[in-house]
Amino acid sequence: MQRLSQIILFLFLLISLTLIALKQQISPPVKWTFIFDNSAKKYDIREIAVVGDFSDWQKWYYLKNDGSGKWQITIPLKEGWHLYRFVINNTLWIKDPMVKAYDGPYSNSKIFVSSRPIPKIEKTTPATGSWLYFALDSLRFYFNQSLDKILQNFDLEIYIDSTRMQYDKKQKNMVAVSLPLSEGEHQWQVRLIDKKKKQMVYEKEGIYFVNLKNVKPVAKAGATQIVFLNQAVRLNAGMSFDPDFEPLVRYEWRQVGGKKVKLKEVETPFATFWANQAGRYKFRLMVWDSAGAQARDETEVIVLPAPKKRVLFSVQFNDGIKPQKVSLVGEFNNWKADVHKMQWNPETQKWQIAIELPPGIWEYKYVVDDSLWLPDPQNKEKVPDGWNGFNSLKRVPRNKVFEGRFYSNSEQAERQLKVAFVPDSSAQNVKFHWFSDVNNPVNKLKTRANRLIFDKNWPHGNYYYYLVMEHDRNWSAPQKLLINHFEETEWMDLRKTPDWADTSVFYSLFVRKFTAQGDLKGVISELPYLKSLGVDAIWLLPVYDGPTEHGYAPTSLFTIEKDYGSLNDYRQLIEEAHRLGIKVIFDFIANHLSDQHRFVKAAAENQKSPLRSWFYWKPDGTWGYHNDWDTLVNLNFNNPWVRHYILNSALYWLNVGVDGFRCDVAWAIPHDFWKQFRRVVKEVNPQCLLLNEVLPRQWMFHDFEFDMSYDTDFYGNVLDVLRGQKPLSAIPFGMEKSVTNYPRYSQVLRYLENHDLPRFNTLFGKKTVEMMTKILFTVPGTPLIYYGQEYYATKMRPQFKHGDNEKWFDFFKKRIKLRKQSEALKLGGFQNLLIDDGGKVWKYARSSKEDSVEVIVNFSNTDKKVKILRNPTN
Repeated sequence: MQRLSQIILFLFLLISLTLIALKQQISPPVKWTFIFDNSAKKYDIREIAVVGDFSDWQKWYYLKNDGSGKWQITIPLKEGWHLYRFVINNTLWIKDPMVKAYDGPYSNSKIFVSSRPIPKIEKTTPATGSWLYFALDSLRFYFNQSLDKILQNFDLEIYIDSTRMQYDKKQKNMVAVSLPLSEGEHQWQVRLIDKKKKQMVYEKEGIYFVNLKNVKPVAKAGATQIVFLNQAVRLNAGMSFDPDFEPLVRYEWRQVGGKKVKLKEVETPFATFWANQAGRYKFRLMVWDSAGAQARDETEVIVLPAPKKRVLFSVQFNDGIKPQKVSLVGEFNNWKADVHKMQWNPETQKWQIAIELPPGIWEYKYVVDDSLWLPDPQNKEKVPDGWNGFNSLKRVPRNKVFEGRFYSNSEQAERQLKVAFVPDSSAQNVKFHWFSDVNNPVNKLKTRANRLIFDKNWPHGNYYYYLVMEHDRNWSAPQKLLINHFEETEWMDLRKTPDWADTSVFYSLFVRKFTAQGDLKGVISELPYLKSLGVDAIWLLPVYDGPTEHGYAPTSLFTIEKDYGSLNDYRQLIEEAHRLGIKVIFDFIANHLSDQHRFVKAAAENQKSPLRSWFYWKPDGTWGYHNDWDTLVNLNFNNPWVRHYILNSALYWLNVGVDGFRCDVAWAIPHDFWKQFRRVVKEVNPQCLLLNEVLPRQWMFHDFEFDMSYDTDFYGNVLDVLRGQKPLSAIPFGMEKSVTNYPRYSQVLRYLENHDLPRFNTLFGKKTVEMMTKILFTVPGTPLIYYGQEYYATKMRPQFKHGDNEKWFDFFKKRIKLRKQSEALKLGGFQNLLIDDGGKVWKYARSSKEDSVEVIVNFSNTDKKVKILRNPTN
């Protein structure tokens, strides 16, 4: 029996070894060499590792320097596809510069490892990203091996617009396919399939555009501009485009009216001049397409007879400080020392600078010799800066003569619409100057003092009118009025923000994790839950098609993420949300595209492609991006083609039915684009909400650009107060500035959590979270809930489920219910009744005609006695 057992064991071992040997013969490991060429010394490399799916993304394999700047390592890899990156100095993760293919959610470098050489395409004709202006008979692919050799081992598949094509062998290493020549964009793909293993070992894709039937371009010289004297003016052809979806090849600006100015950059979309004389100036724009077709348009610039008022900053340091240079920094320039450099005035013996600064309360400092940051020694009004120091305060008063509201009571009149501007001040001798936009369908203007009279018999279209007030030799910036005149005639103050957003509770959710389904239908199923919670608007993190989990890397600005469902699913979500009284906010991306977007790939591969002008390129040939987002490729907003594409994307989703846009990375995009964006959107839907992501919050983005912004001051001050870095008064003071420093109607989004921040309960204890939640739902502004916050979630992107913490859910729901039941908490006025920094007690009141609410908050760890001064109704 023992002998039999030994024989069986021997046979088992023999079979096992045989199978191992056979497996190695079938698919033995391949010795693969990774090379990183740093001979140009682009990086200061102390160490460099290669990580990938073969190392579980751990730093197991470190490359060695051969002495010439080339780093390399040879390691055994399984045959097949692999994703990887290089890690420099344990911090910088980069793709392989020598490998053009990349894939996956993080756009890692992609290779197929094989013991035999894999054929590759060396050239395509026409090259990817090309435009065809005349008929070509074929699309040609040139390989680095003979076709006979390739076809012995591999099946060749060629697709155009998802249709498999028949190919012809034209040369030893070249195949050709018939070229579809319908107008517009076409996509192609080539695959090599291993005949034995039925595995794809190589793929390449590209695009081409057909424009055989040329259509005349469209010139857009931009809206009328009204500027102050001694101001730089930038003409704006950013709305110009070619209907054939091709680049405009030439721009030319000419002055055709007004006193002669020195026009610069006349052969670009954005010519400039210095407005040193008052008057009206006219300019003509001419554009050409690649076929030589021309279009023209005109615009107007009105220069007011007075310069814009500036605010003087002046400082004299004590004898111990003798600076060589001084800069002014503050909230108004994002605390950047290179923006406002001061000049020494020998007459006053002071450092001085005068800058444009809107009304408000502005924190500032002086930077001496690039190193010493000091508050103003002559200004006693200071607030703690959160860094054991102080910021000085500059108060710029409002001119109530120039502040006010548009008003009309004639919307229902048959023949005329009358809109009047009513100033906040009753000052005498105010002059009202009205202007009609040069692009209005009818260039007529009927006014009477502060009143505009619009004739409803005029042609349908969008009309813009501007009002400038003059008082005591001072001139106001223009108020702007939009009249949408179609079957109905509706007007709006272009500053006006959507009323519905003032009373709403916003809810931000991640579609992939919000339900077990992880798709749009799952969100639809949860809409009744959100309604019961008290939510009025849902902001879905991006639903664009793209490779990443988070969705902020779109490979298309016009399609839904495949995992989420279809466009019809998204329409159904909007329809059902609207039925329940819930608005839908679209997370809109304008700043960048995924590096896996077909336009990016074509531009990177073909330097002659017109698409190259869509992006910024560094001297080393790599694309531009912000921070460490190397997979998010910045768009070039100096290119009108890009602007037109982004605006079309917004119009597309607006027509699908969204109620607003949360604009990602808005801080990185030029202001003049956002001004155009506002006009385009509000012409379609004046009640569409425009919310910006600008960190930190900045007033410039509310200058006829956005309705609402993140209140980064509120969140930052809350953290500083709770961490003991600022006194309690910093929170109400920041809220005061959110009113004084921003234009009328500006809206704020207030939050304790969002998808970019740690969960608030991971920073502070439960009592603190409870206290701040009560504050969030009782102060002015629009409160934001980040999904899971109502269940006390601790993970950033959890798999959402009900019932995790019912006690907290009940507490949270009551806060929302209280806010909704009280007119004072939704829309009422705000008044601080007590701010006790020493005792850490804050008392404030909200009041309206219907009710009033008094809130008392104790930030200390001890009980406090506080007298209630009012008789609140709630």
